[in-house]
Amino acid sequence: MRHPKAPQRPASTSSTTKATKAARPSAAPSAQQHPPPDPYGVHDNILLVGEGDLSFALSLVEGVGCVSVLPTTLDGEGELRGKYPHIQPTLEALRTADCAAVHEVSATALSKSKVVRAKAPFDVIAFNFPHIGGKSTDVNRQVRANQALVVGYMREAMGVLKKDGKVLVTLFEGEPYTLWNIRDLGRSVGLAVRRSWRFESAQFEGYRHARTAGAEVSSTAWKGENRPARTYEFGFKAAVEEEQEQAMSQKKAAESSDEDSD
Repeated sequence: MRHPKAPQRPASTSSTTKATKAARPSAAPSAQQHPPPDPYGVHDNILLVGEGDLSFALSLVEGVGCVSVLPTTLDGEGELRGKYPHIQPTLEALRTADCAAVHEVSATALSKSKVVRAKAPFDVIAFNFPHIGGKSTDVNRQVRANQALVVGYMREAMGVLKKDGKVLVTLFEGEPYTLWNIRDLGRSVGLAVRRSWRFESAQFEGYRHARTAGAEVSSTAWKGENRPARTYEFGFKAAVEEEQEQAMSQKKAAESSDEDSD
């Protein structure tokens, strides 16, 4: 037995339903989005360690407006030109801004650089994405070698840092980087973490992640600036503890004031 055909719904009802759905506001985000901290003050004396194609240094100078930036690279200028064929305009722009890069400076031997010593002490010293490079598949060996690199950098940074200065390290999230135990490395040399935050490459106009081996020629190569990363801000342990005590005292004073006003 054939069932009778159901009556058709008026077209106007259907279009009204679609219009209602389209006009319905989207759900509010579950958590408010906060911009990442900006640890680079315009007038801070800044030392950048282990720079690649220097696009980060240029972003601080031209994008943020920092007036005292000393970028350093492990490679010589000739090696940089070979690795990053596009680097010439960046080198010239940094020179014009009186923030010329200094080459052949090791992160673990900062104090051996006459230019670094002459411009010290620094408000901010930063090493973005430290890595020894190489293609070893021995994860444990890679972890130990990179831990040694970071510890060496931290020790050297402490020697040219202001008392209340910042030592920054930015790492990709996830393994093997979590195996480095970055917080423990800082504690081992007398530093303490003030804070950490998600590194947002878009915050630095013109910045692009430069790999140790040089510029990528493949259009399908992964881009470091699209990979989740985190920046850790360290300070001298005594200074950080003093700051925390002051913050706690101020919080207690504010709470006491609120109670008195009730």
